[in-house]
Amino acid sequence: MSDDKLEQIIEDGNRTLKCGLVMPISAIDTYTEKHWDNIRDIIEESLSGLGFEVSMVSDSNDSGVIQSRIVQNLFDSDIVICDVSAKNPNVMFELGMRLAFDKPVIIIKDNATSFSFDISVIEHLEYPSDLHYNSIVMFKEKLKNKVMGTIEAASKPEYTTFLKHFSITKVAKIETREMDSFEFLIKALSDIRSDVVAINNKLSKSGHEISSGNHVDLNRLALLAANEYIDSTKDLGNYRDFINSDIVADLRFQYSLDDNILKQAFSNATLTHL
Repeated sequence: MSDDKLEQIIEDGNRTLKCGLVMPISAIDTYTEKHWDNIRDIIEESLSGLGFEVSMVSDSNDSGVIQSRIVQNLFDSDIVICDVSAKNPNVMFELGMRLAFDKPVIIIKDNATSFSFDISVIEHLEYPSDLHYNSIVMFKEKLKNKVMGTIEAASKPEYTTFLKHFSITKVAKIETREMDSFEFLIKALSDIRSDVVAINNKLSKSGHEISSGNHVDLNRLALLAANEYIDSTKDLGNYRDFINSDIVADLRFQYSLDDNILKQAFSNATLTHL
């Protein structure tokens, strides 16, 4: 697909195309948080000049429940690029949702991660796990061409990303409707109230204060999460399950907690529950 063709598609839609990113953001396996920052930079550089607005599906200028935001962005994005390297559970779940919407998605992964059986029928673009410069240059060009070709293919009525491999002839769509400004404001306030209630409940249960003004004590927040996890699971030793839990996933999205803080918090919580 030529750059001119892509520009024509953008002009026909009379808007900026959105590219959503689904990928790990915190340290996992042998990869640091900085590694994922580098991957995001590589993706953005690949699409530079193509007229895309590139952002994580968890990003938003609005306040509200993060899960609702992710689902909305997964549905609204014109194309989604998903990095399944290290097989992060949250990434795989969000990829599954995008595939269920049967909307354009491009899967990428490093050359150290094995293929997952359920999605192995979809083409994966591979990049070197060591991010070697020459190989990354070639990967960027492949990703750019893949995005352009996918956008062109998706403009055709018969396009399907994943379900074409199965005997499904009709795809259920998410119900969409217009919302006036007053209704939107009420919903936003309701979402904020739900967040506040959830935080107050956690604070009341723990007996600890985790914030002072705009400052959040990340160590105390991590300890609170560890105590909540142990109370609910009665598991005193499985740190790996703890950091992969929904409790930690939410905190990582909102506060960028790193593994060192979480590991120390889980260790302290375990000692207090013995």
